[in-house]
Amino acid sequence: MALTNAEKQRRYRTRHLGLGGKRELLQCLMSIPAKRNLERLACHYGHSMTTMLEVLVNERTDELLGKLNDWEQKNFFAQVPSYRASKKKTDCDWEQKSFYSRAICNRATPAPDEDDADRNTGVAA
Repeated sequence: MALTNAEKQRRYRTRHLGLGGKRELLQCLMSIPAKRNLERLACHYGHSMTTMLEVLVNERTDELLGKLNDWEQKNFFAQVPSYRASKKKTDCDWEQKSFYSRAICNRATPAPDEDDADRNTGVAA
């Protein structure tokens, strides 16, 4: 009997995702202009959007690592946040959270302090 689409998809995910796999699932929302630019880049270079995104991320990572010293590289690979507008501590514990929890935690940005809002608007407190 032929496999249903759901069974085929389950087998694919078992082979390629998770333990022993070479891929992780990335689900995100992008702005329409960013997605169109990704599509254009992929078409221009003859890649899929997945491959194009991997190329862009890897190129940017290599560029950044070339500029970092050893200590900064160690923090980079340990995923210590260093480039943030706010220096507030996040509740991300990267070692103990699943991929999906890390993605959600990574999206969370702290709200600006009232003092920051006053400085940005020029309104005196």
